[in-house]
Amino acid sequence: MAWVLLGKRETVLTAVKYREVAYLMGMVFKLIGWSLLSSLWIMGPGLTPTMAQGKGDLRISLMRVSIWPEYDDPRVLVMYQGQFAAGSPLPALVRFQIPQGAEIHMAGSVSPQGEHQHQPFEVSPARKGAEVSYNLATTNFYMEFYYNPFKGGEKKGFEYLVQSIYPIDKLEVDIQQPLRANDFRVDPKPLSVISDQRGFKYSRYAFERLAKDREVKLRVSYTKADPNPSVEKATAGMGAGGVTERSSRFNPYVIILSVTASILIAMAGYYLLGRRRGAVREVVAAPPEKRGAREGQKRFCNQCGQEVATGDNFCSNCGARLRKRG
Repeated sequence: MAWVLLGKRETVLTAVKYREVAYLMGMVFKLIGWSLLSSLWIMGPGLTPTMAQGKGDLRISLMRVSIWPEYDDPRVLVMYQGQFAAGSPLPALVRFQIPQGAEIHMAGSVSPQGEHQHQPFEVSPARKGAEVSYNLATTNFYMEFYYNPFKGGEKKGFEYLVQSIYPIDKLEVDIQQPLRANDFRVDPKPLSVISDQRGFKYSRYAFERLAKDREVKLRVSYTKADPNPSVEKATAGMGAGGVTERSSRFNPYVIILSVTASILIAMAGYYLLGRRRGAVREVVAAPPEKRGAREGQKRFCNQCGQEVATGDNFCSNCGARLRKRG
């Protein structure tokens, strides 16, 4: 009788356990799924139906374009940094034109502390080159990428086209002369040429009140026998406009999702443990009404009718084998 009750108890425990696990895990996955969908709805380019698409209703108050050939890479490093006008309908899906085949290093915004905040982006073909789009929540934007316009040899030359689908109140451009480069020339003639403490020279330009889709062409040529970049990537500490490279290499939405999932799993585990302990107590205890009823019943020999003890297997009066109950 004991092993029968024990087997039933284990069966009930197993059933309770797997029912609780299945139910709670289903709830956890549903909550995580809804969190993922909500975050994708917020940060996915083009997924937010109420977000301004930002072509005719956005305006850039200041945009800086830095063009640094062979800075920390044999290719050309280009950085876009600026600010949309105050009162712009943000958050918005913003778009920027880049050369075809460019490798995007980051796209996002700049915090008040000068740190880069990455955002997911999409690249699509454009009439001239390619177009990068991503969701921008603040007025400050930043993007950097590399592209290779060179064909080899010591004589280097390329033409860069600055173009914007937004009107720009003020556009500032700086072109960095690579270290160990000779006969460096830019066209058109720059407004000024300045030098920094590291020995770099910068040709600077300024344009005002540019209409949307206005193009600015800049031509660069020089001679450089040394194939090595000006600096190593590990020592490149500053970006255009003095923005530091202490960029946040994570997406805040990913952290929020990870923390949410961890909390949900921890809550589910705690809840499951409490329910399982309750189920064990319930099964071990009983059920009391059935146990009490069985304990109160008397046993009689089916052969002679003599009353027998609960644990007897044979009748003490006639010796007949007693039938087992249950």
